[in-house]
Amino acid sequence: MVSAKFVLNAATTRAFSPIILAVTCAPD
Repeated sequence: MVSAKFVLNAATTRAFSPIILAVTCAPD
C-alpha cells in the first residue's frame, strides 16, 4: 500500500504542478 500511495502522490503532484506553478507565478 505504501508504494501505491507513493505512486498516487507522485501522479497528483505532477498533475497539479503546472497549476501550482501558474498560481505562484501569477501577478495576482
